Amino acid sequence: SAFPSSSHREQLVCEIGNFYFERGDFKKAKDYFDIAFSEYPASPAAEEIAFKRAEAYLKSGDTEKGMKFLEEAKLAYPASPRIKDAEFMMVAYFKYPSPEEKIDKLIHYIIENPDSSRIPDAVMLLEDEIDKSKEVEKYFNEITTILRLDLFRKDTTSYYYIKYFTTRAKGSYL
Repeated sequence: SAFPSSSHREQLVCEIGNFYFERGDFKKAKDYFDIAFSEYPASPAAEEIAFKRAEAYLKSGDTEKGMKFLEEAKLAYPASPRIKDAEFMMVAYFKYPSPEEKIDKLIHYIIENPDSSRIPDAVMLLEDEIDKSKEVEKYFNEITTILRLDLFRKDTTSYYYIKYFTTRAKGSYL
């Protein structure tokens, strides 16, 4: 690679990867994460890099490699706090045969991971997928029923986002 050897090289490679990742240049980020991942597998940052590398691949459009790397990261770090994010990314980026299948997976993710930092993204994606679906009213009613049955704990992030979504959707869809 293009960097000279140095005691700070590992940190520098990771920081450059993070720099590009945070700025949305996922193609460059994945290049640096690949270097960090292959040259420094025992790095203290290896767990973070494994998950970010997978996400950079997904966000750069290489879904097949991104999903593969995400599975590998989940297997390598099963106790990672990043597992919930990884599960969301798998739902978000998997190519389902129909919007209805993705909707069902998103609803399941939201119910199972009520405090995930990805809940706002999951709800936005849910709304997009419901818009694509030919069964908008069915899903609106299903989500309203889930709220009525108290399947969401009221002190969770998902409860507030789903409540907002259904209140907003009531005027748009029905």
